[in-house]
Amino acid sequence: MLLCCLSAASAIQPLKGQDNPVPAATEYARRDSAQIRNPKTATILALCLPGAGQVYNRKYWKLPLVYAAIGTSTGFLIYNRAEVRQINRELSYRFVNNGAPDNQKYIAYSSTGSLIQLRNQYKNYRDFSILALTAAYGLQVIDAVVDAHLSGFDMNQPLSLNLGLQPSGIAGLGIGFSIGR
Repeated sequence: MLLCCLSAASAIQPLKGQDNPVPAATEYARRDSAQIRNPKTATILALCLPGAGQVYNRKYWKLPLVYAAIGTSTGFLIYNRAEVRQINRELSYRFVNNGAPDNQKYIAYSSTGSLIQLRNQYKNYRDFSILALTAAYGLQVIDAVVDAHLSGFDMNQPLSLNLGLQPSGIAGLGIGFSIGR
């Protein structure tokens, strides 16, 4: 699977002799071409293997964050799913044995209704875990794509923001900023 994704990602690279799809802006063209990343490649890699887009963009420090988010949400998903199954087994046992509890863990839940409420609570937790896992996976893909898009921009230009009164005779407040001065 990973080999298939890597070959698909390498097929996206522009062929030699073709026009470069990147605009030849003055600051953009001055960047080293080895620093510019292809967003399509980053997308395919991030979709195939979480964190691969960050590695492709050479943002290695983001890799532990990606795996922490995905691993934590996966751990909660596994735990909550196991709890729902265990409560379902307890409910089935109580149904067959006229309400007699099987697991000592659920002895405090004497009524079936309270045990069903507990099961529904763990189902909600499970659903939130699925949502968190989906969000973590999607955010790492979005991060890889945005980082690849921004790889060609020069971040060393000075930016300034000056707050002050306008020099005109009209009362008012204005904001002026300059880029690249």
